[in-house]
Amino acid sequence: MQRKEYKLKVWVGQMLFRFTNRERNQEFLKTHPHIPVNENLAVSFLAMDMRNKWHIKFTDADEGFIEKMWGKPVDELYPLVLENTMRLLPPSLIPLEELLEEVVKDRGMHLEELPEGFPKMYVLTNLLKRYGAAALLYPGTLKKAGEVLGSDFAILPSSIHEVLLLPGEFGRKDLENFADMVRYVNREHVEDWDVLDDTVYFYKRDGDRLFRPLEEEP
Repeated sequence: MQRKEYKLKVWVGQMLFRFTNRERNQEFLKTHPHIPVNENLAVSFLAMDMRNKWHIKFTDADEGFIEKMWGKPVDELYPLVLENTMRLLPPSLIPLEELLEEVVKDRGMHLEELPEGFPKMYVLTNLLKRYGAAALLYPGTLKKAGEVLGSDFAILPSSIHEVLLLPGEFGRKDLENFADMVRYVNREHVEDWDVLDDTVYFYKRDGDRLFRPLEEEP
């Protein structure tokens, strides 16, 4: 293998992607190659530096860097980066209560029992818990999640690092309340850079369908 081809293979093997909210990151997306997912979301690319095994560094791959190293349409890079992202940052589906227990334990605290009737929720992220919402794009991940949950489920976009899965069937009023909650949390508690989306998604196991129930026909 020629040196140039080898360097390109190594470079591509260190590329990952993450979700980026298009409205909140318009200036960033002007200079960083990305692929639109829908009118709200895009995926942008990251270069990963793993030379220090104790600290993995992520760097945004800007237009000049991509053009210099890749030299091809960015659409051709996506399937390779998808494969890398799935391999290096595999999906993780965790009951919300278990994740909360981890967090409070790390802080030397004890998790009180959740209130009676608190809905069973799951967190979809990746093993690193960084940029984990991109796991929504991994082929087969939502289907496997449906098997674990045993039902269709609503998807609440918590941040670009994770999403919440809420199993069950819901009426329009329920979904509107979820959407109001997501918008409030995004506005009050999430940095613009980390906001994923203000809408609610829904996954139906029948037909393996992902859609926005308040905006689209299933």
